[in-house]
Amino acid sequence: MKMYAALLSVSLLIGVSFAAEIKEVSFSCNVKDCSLRFLFNSEKNLPSFFQKYDAKTQKLVVGFSETVLSLGEGSFVLDALSPSIRHVHIYQDASKQTKLLKFEFSVGESIKGDKNPVSLASNREFVLSFPKSKALAWKLSKVVLAQEKVAQQKMTAEEKKAKGLQEKNAIAEKEKAKALQVAEEKQQAAQKAQAEKERKTLEKKLADEKVQAEKKRIAEEKALAVEKAQAEKERKALEKKLADEKIQADRKRIAEEKKGAKEKKEKKKVSALIDGIQEMSDLCGNGLEQFRLVTEVPMELNKVVPPDKASNIIISIPGPEKSPVFKVNSGSMVKSLTWGPTGLRIQLYPGIRPIMIVYEGTLILQMPEQKKSSGIGYWMARPQGIETRNWKNVPLESINSFDSFTTNLQQDSKKIVSMAQAFQLRPVPKDLIVVAEETDFYTNASEKSQVLQRLFFGERLANMELTGLF
Repeated sequence: MKMYAALLSVSLLIGVSFAAEIKEVSFSCNVKDCSLRFLFNSEKNLPSFFQKYDAKTQKLVVGFSETVLSLGEGSFVLDALSPSIRHVHIYQDASKQTKLLKFEFSVGESIKGDKNPVSLASNREFVLSFPKSKALAWKLSKVVLAQEKVAQQKMTAEEKKAKGLQEKNAIAEKEKAKALQVAEEKQQAAQKAQAEKERKTLEKKLADEKVQAEKKRIAEEKALAVEKAQAEKERKALEKKLADEKIQADRKRIAEEKKGAKEKKEKKKVSALIDGIQEMSDLCGNGLEQFRLVTEVPMELNKVVPPDKASNIIISIPGPEKSPVFKVNSGSMVKSLTWGPTGLRIQLYPGIRPIMIVYEGTLILQMPEQKKSSGIGYWMARPQGIETRNWKNVPLESINSFDSFTTNLQQDSKKIVSMAQAFQLRPVPKDLIVVAEETDFYTNASEKSQVLQRLFFGERLANMELTGLF
């Protein structure tokens, strides 16, 4: 017996090969305790067992693995006021890996946990011991039989009641069916008369519609013939219009092609300055030299770094990452300009430390004239070209009167020059025309210098009489 008790206390995870069967479940109390007994059909293949108590709902669940109950499943009232076991709900739980037969007991105040002792009264009777109470004894088979008897009596009374009600309903249904049949016959007769009337009306309507449809068909055929003739006329007019438009479009296309070919030959003029610079100018004379620089992005004084050891002024403003070196080749302050990764770099001549002024976004460099001379020298560079003016070192005695000029000229040529034939010579730009098939435009008079642009036959250049563009 002890060996069987030990087998029953093993974990629920241990399965059995064959299902066990419970024949009877009973409950009784003695002077020591109360016991709940489960009588199995055989002492072989006894199942695993567990018990679980829920204090909140006061329910004790007893489960057996792979087990069936010969009395069947369901819910039964055992002793509604019992301090031990009051109700039971018996069902199979297949939600786990092992199929379980569960007894869900609603218990009274004498049962307060799931640590209730278990034992085997015989080789096939499993016993749960509970605390002593005054609960009544019961057998599940008698409870099931009594509950079935009550249910049978209740069902018999309900069946009699249902039978009487059924007979009453049958009589009522029969009378209702007879009345419905009479009403249906009257309705059918009325429907038949109405259908005959509607048939004649429909035949007349169809005949009228047929006549109207024929008239409409004839009218549509006439209208279609007119539309067809009009469409043919419009088609011919459209074909003529499209032909005229095609001729005009071809003429326009040829004109645009000629214009495009002409515009293609007219290349954009090369800027006299590097990108990012709008204007440069230099004014020198009367003991002072001034260099002025205007960039596309306005400058601020805090963006201008004074000359370093290499005589470079760095202006930290946005512009191209790099550019060709623009050589000034005029004046005694600025040698060249170029764009670098830190901004615009102005290369001064060695030892030059000018005064720097930023006025309205424009940089102005000023310093005393290196070589003092009489007169004024001036040049201005813009993208369109470079303009120069030079009124330096012109002795006053070299300016002769017109009479002196004509006298000297008559001594050599024996010709008389009238006032109307006199004119003043000034430096002016000269237009140059490319006569080669194609050539390169360099920044210096060397084929190793940077190429600014590729030039083709017939393109024009303006010679500003300055060095620096070749």
